[in-house]
Amino acid sequence: MPRFFHGWRRKTGLVTLVVALAVTAMQFRSRDAFDGLYLDGKQTQYSFVSADSQFRFMRRTSRLRQPIFIHWIIGAKLDDTCRDPFARGNVEWRRDWLHANCGVFSVQETQFPMRVQLLAVPHWFLILPLTLLSAYLLLSRPRQSSPTKTEGA
Repeated sequence: MPRFFHGWRRKTGLVTLVVALAVTAMQFRSRDAFDGLYLDGKQTQYSFVSADSQFRFMRRTSRLRQPIFIHWIIGAKLDDTCRDPFARGNVEWRRDWLHANCGVFSVQETQFPMRVQLLAVPHWFLILPLTLLSAYLLLSRPRQSSPTKTEGA
């Protein structure tokens, strides 16, 4: 067994499998709660949210100037009004493909209107390729190194 993890393939396969399992755990957690990482700039906010079995990457721009800071939010399950973020704004463009959404919309409901760019990707978009890659790396046979000829022998 100690020889099984020699080489970079098996170690990388194990790390890839652990990441796939972590994303799977995030998928099950996102059914009951949401986690979000927010980076607020002067007039732009970047957010990475895991909710409703999706990763959502958002970039919001507005004329409101804010201090720069990073914060993490853990919340309860999203209500039905937040499930489709495009429902709240004037949609400039939107594309849906296999439950992955991307688009741009504007929100005018506050005194500081904002423009939102959104990319929503289902968790399985990451879980499936990571699992297949880890299976390949863990189960494939390592190549045998061929002996090299030494000069003069």
